[in-house]
Amino acid sequence: MKDLLIQIADLHPLFETLNQKKEAFSLKKDKAHILIPIDILDSYHMTTNRFTQFLENSIKDSSQKSRYINITETKDFLKLHSNIIGRKNHSPFLKDLNNNYYLFTERDKYLPFPEIASHYLLLYNLSMICRYETEWWSDLLSTFDGKDLPFILAFLDIVPKKSLQLFQELLLPAPSND
Repeated sequence: MKDLLIQIADLHPLFETLNQKKEAFSLKKDKAHILIPIDILDSYHMTTNRFTQFLENSIKDSSQKSRYINITETKDFLKLHSNIIGRKNHSPFLKDLNNNYYLFTERDKYLPFPEIASHYLLLYNLSMICRYETEWWSDLLSTFDGKDLPFILAFLDIVPKKSLQLFQELLLPAPSND
């Protein structure tokens, strides 16, 4: 379940608080650019050119269309000029409810499917736990032991708002980049 929970950017502050580990780089965004901290190159063990190829391949895998990606390296940031900003599919970028973008601190944490699939799989998994693991569920609710309960409660709190946003992005036309 952790691999699915980590796909939801809105839960990253909880991961950071409970695990004392940063799971994703926070990206700055303006109308035409995304600013990615330069530290990501060390974290991913990549050069700027290889990172550009990684983004192109990740985006191509998820949409089967080639995207224009141009990265300019500055002292503190990689400045991403791209036509993917504002698209329905943000892979490999994570997006929270406030439309802030993130990239994982480790490239192997990325799962190449839409965030809405993570929500569905987590809800399904929780429903199976409720139905078939009632003793575990009862112990969890009575003892509050471990880190599971905070993650479950935070996820259940975010699901109604985030799923609405994800379905709107899926069903409504993408904004134009004009």
